[in-house]
Amino acid sequence: SQFGHFFGREEVGIIGIGDAATFAKWHLWQRLGGQSLNRFVIDQYTLIGDPAMNLVIPKKPELTVHPQGIQFQTDLLLVSDSTAAISTKIQNFGLLPQDSIEIQLTAFDEENNRFSIELGKIMPFGIVDSLSFTWNLPPKPGPYRIEAQVDPENAIDEEDESNNVAKTTVFVFASDLTIIKPLKFGVVQSSSPELVTNNSRTLSENLVYYFEVDTSTRFDSPMLLQSPASSEANLVTHWQPQLSIPGVLLASPHF
Repeated sequence: SQFGHFFGREEVGIIGIGDAATFAKWHLWQRLGGQSLNRFVIDQYTLIGDPAMNLVIPKKPELTVHPQGIQFQTDLLLVSDSTAAISTKIQNFGLLPQDSIEIQLTAFDEENNRFSIELGKIMPFGIVDSLSFTWNLPPKPGPYRIEAQVDPENAIDEEDESNNVAKTTVFVFASDLTIIKPLKFGVVQSSSPELVTNNSRTLSENLVYYFEVDTSTRFDSPMLLQSPASSEANLVTHWQPQLSIPGVLLASPHF
């Protein structure tokens, strides 16, 4: 009754539930005194709340997954690696499910073609758990959308079914070589620019590198320049071609 008397009374500066509960306990202390039984009643009120107040607590499981919870063992995914390890973190903000929980992991390419990665199961859990998957990498490089779905068959009755899907995008590379110099869309003033790439992480001896420069993205024009076989240097490998070919404008784009 004290809580209901003070809740929402702006004239005494009490609007919220917390303020009303505190003021009700203080007023109860004034009326009943500080005897041990009265202190016990007030302390119990703090623990269980007002009987008239319906506390917002989950009555069902509440499973959810976030894009940040989809983690790859490595940021550099290569076609040549064949497989990639993926860990998916799932959270439960509600009651413990009665049965095991399914998690479906799926990949989609640029044309939205669907590639099933794996369907896994975990035992019922509270708060947070994770599950590891193995993705058989596609033979075609490019961007892929990875989708993690908890309880894909809706077998578990939850508080909220709208937060069971998370998506993230990764890129599968054809090669682990990355051009360091020149920068993409960079302007090169020299007619003899230095081309630099990081070294491959491939564990093989006597690796050789080939560079090509052309005014066509197909690398089939008459102006194509090709390097000889270059032995792998320390950390990075480079080649310095001569672009001052008669009849070729250095201001034209090169690839």
